[in-house]
Amino acid sequence: MKNDEQADELVRLAVAASLSLPTATIQFEPFAAVANDRSLRAREFHTRHEEIPAFQLANVSRELRALLLANRDRIAVNTNSEAWSQQLEAWEKETPTVLPKVEVKKDRITVLDQKLAKQEQDIARERKNLKPTEVDTALKPLNPEWLGKFDDMANKDGSGSCLQAVGVSAYRAR
Repeated sequence: MKNDEQADELVRLAVAASLSLPTATIQFEPFAAVANDRSLRAREFHTRHEEIPAFQLANVSRELRALLLANRDRIAVNTNSEAWSQQLEAWEKETPTVLPKVEVKKDRITVLDQKLAKQEQDIARERKNLKPTEVDTALKPLNPEWLGKFDDMANKDGSGSCLQAVGVSAYRAR
């Protein structure tokens, strides 16, 4: 690995993939010491007289911590299991409680979307087929403020709507 972030991500992916099997138990040994690392990468460090980097459990990312904490019952640690328990306890103390993600799925609201779309289509069709009546053409040039007076007149005695008031006015004018 080039850096700790890559190592962390690789461990997280491996643990998550292993846990995707519902009955899997993971044998995880973060405290086991490797005696003779004979890999090419280890040889490069030896030739430069550098220490071979090791995975440090205490420095893992939040994502890996959460994954390990959430699945502690499915992870077995034999080498230095006391240090494993202490590490989990330390993470629990510093980790805030995270609520599970709530996912809104589209099919839960599809029925409502379909009804609204049909209603909008019906409204558009009605507008297209709507033809003005004689009353509509007669009232169209009227000022909306003037029509508001008819609403006031009709509603003072509670006897009706604006159209009833217009009808009464038209009747009285004859």
